[in-house]
Amino acid sequence: MDRRPVTILCNLVHPTETHHVQRKEKDGSNKMVPCLRAISDYNKNMGYADHFNHLKSVYKVDQKSKKWWHRIFFHLTYVAIAISFILYKMCHGDLKKISPKVFRKDIVTELVNLGQSLELPKLLTKSPVSIKRRKLFVPNQRG
Repeated sequence: MDRRPVTILCNLVHPTETHHVQRKEKDGSNKMVPCLRAISDYNKNMGYADHFNHLKSVYKVDQKSKKWWHRIFFHLTYVAIAISFILYKMCHGDLKKISPKVFRKDIVTELVNLGQSLELPKLLTKSPVSIKRRKLFVPNQRG
């Protein structure tokens, strides 16, 4: 057992299944101690959640809104960008070193270019519609 008690709820492994892990002592030596399998799995994988939360919040713009669905939309947008950056790094590996900031700028550039390349629908009439303007009439009120 470590220094502090830990409570965990898990249905992936048996609750009493243990194995030994290395812990450092104060003098710098390593010691094998028993540890629950659920806790060691958590410790092994918790870095991914921390990394994801970090990527999601690094360049986050504070979008205060009175409408709740705006906040959900921006949260889901930040989540999608963070996940796409993680997948990009997994696919390309060390071939392209890119920061999250540059990755976001590239996404914005591509979306803007996509919007500019779309053709606008053509008008049905060949000549522009003329707008007839009337001269305003203000009656004299004598009384």
